[in-house]
Amino acid sequence: MSLGKTGCGLITLVLLMGQLCPAAGSEGEASLIWRSSELFAGKPVIFGALTRLIATREGLYAFDEQTKKALFIGSGGERSEQLDVQGEAPGHVFMVSDIEVDPSAKYMAIVQGVRAKLAIRSPLRAPFTTTRELTPDSKVPSARAGISARIRWPWLAFQFKEQPFADLKRELGRITLENLETGENSTGFQREKKVAWGPVGPEFWVWDLGPQGVRYISDDNNSPTIQAIAPEGNILWSKELPVKPRRKSEEILRKVRKSYETLEKMAPETPVVIEEYYRRIQNLVCHADKLYVLTSEGIRRGEEKIESVGWLVVSAESGQILDSLILDLPVTLETVIKATFDGHTMYLLGREVESSGENELFSFAVPSSSEH
Repeated sequence: MSLGKTGCGLITLVLLMGQLCPAAGSEGEASLIWRSSELFAGKPVIFGALTRLIATREGLYAFDEQTKKALFIGSGGERSEQLDVQGEAPGHVFMVSDIEVDPSAKYMAIVQGVRAKLAIRSPLRAPFTTTRELTPDSKVPSARAGISARIRWPWLAFQFKEQPFADLKRELGRITLENLETGENSTGFQREKKVAWGPVGPEFWVWDLGPQGVRYISDDNNSPTIQAIAPEGNILWSKELPVKPRRKSEEILRKVRKSYETLEKMAPETPVVIEEYYRRIQNLVCHADKLYVLTSEGIRRGEEKIESVGWLVVSAESGQILDSLILDLPVTLETVIKATFDGHTMYLLGREVESSGENELFSFAVPSSSEH
């Protein structure tokens, strides 16, 4: 398959020798750059369904799947705005499922869920000088859905799933790759399975794209393994990280089981998968020649109070673990919902213990002496 061409805390750095070791590294003071409650009329921003945080040279872009808008907050918190991504005009699509902004903040990719269409625009704000639309090519009639995209110019990776009309119980997840300058394209990564209810489909994969067109993919909730897929489609390396599983509480499992009761009655022949453990790898971000990997341990899943967030630093070239970065937070959180990190700034969406249940965005700086 190919792509059609239409268009104030403490940071401890722990040196590792290929595995996790006791803390024995340098320390430095981190600083809170901004928090959304201080930027928006003194109240926390209540998000409908913030599903993506993207760190760029300009600042943070966050996609709200409920409002179908992209929220932008400048790196210093100096300005904020909402960008329209849904509509008929060039550089827009309908039924947006995700957005992507490249690190230089020159290009935006917008993913349409239904029929798996993707729009690319530059610059990010109108009037656009460049717009393109792409759709997956396939010889097999199927129902397709766009999930996500990554762009590191000139490379574009597009994630979607499809169910062949001949057998709608089969689901195929793909991450294709195209060089937007040369037109070269590759699939290189795909997984097929029977349709099931639960966090098991390709929409739950965690992945990113490197500047050389390498895709870094974690496609299994219960496995701490990352694969590096070359532009040609071959596996460069596969690395299982030393990440311990963290079990969900019985209360959470009970709520999850209850949420699937109606679906079980509607489609009793479709299996329901209840994951008893949190996903081992929560996020991974490729920056320059390193991967920053957030695990369920690093995000403190299952703990009542969260005072630090930890990232594993992995060589993008070999998969070797280089360091462990632990950021002690200047606030105590009840939960961390999402987090991203570019080696200089960490952004997270979370809820402070004393916030009356309201979610908030935070930005933290890593001091230059502690940067990777």
